[in-house]
Amino acid sequence: MARNPYFKVSSRESDLFQQLVKEQIQIFGFDVHYICRKYQNLDSLFGEDPVSKFDKSFQIEMFVSNYEFFEHQNKIIDKFGISLQDTLTLMVSKKRFTEEASKYGIETAPHEGDIIYFPEYNGLYEIKYVQTRNSFFAYEISCELFRYSGEDLDTKIKEVDVIEGDLLTPVRDWE
Repeated sequence: MARNPYFKVSSRESDLFQQLVKEQIQIFGFDVHYICRKYQNLDSLFGEDPVSKFDKSFQIEMFVSNYEFFEHQNKIIDKFGISLQDTLTLMVSKKRFTEEASKYGIETAPHEGDIIYFPEYNGLYEIKYVQTRNSFFAYEISCELFRYSGEDLDTKIKEVDVIEGDLLTPVRDWE
């Protein structure tokens, strides 16, 4: 089916749509800290890195498009006990993310494995999937509650860096 020749979207209109998306997210969104994962020794078979590090971060606004986890805890009982499956879906303007990321020398798109810190709720969420196809102007990011497993948290955000100290098991010298 051919496009209608009487309706054409110019680049100026496209820029207007982008600006409207960016403005809506800034108005209705939350300020969060986007924290990048730096892989030290990535296992190519399993896609894991037991010694990854979080050392670059920047603040940006994101819109919470799915907030069901605030109403009830998603609990799954499996063979290892009770598992909390708190999930969160966020939207961030592609243009705004690129602007902020480029200031800090970070890649210009969100990546799976990076984490997002919500100062209002004191919560860390790991990015599990980044949807890019459904929107021309925004990334849709699916996150789960971050499970700390020995990563190095050196983000320069006091509340986040304290988490590492709280969760590490102190090693005593047995003399």
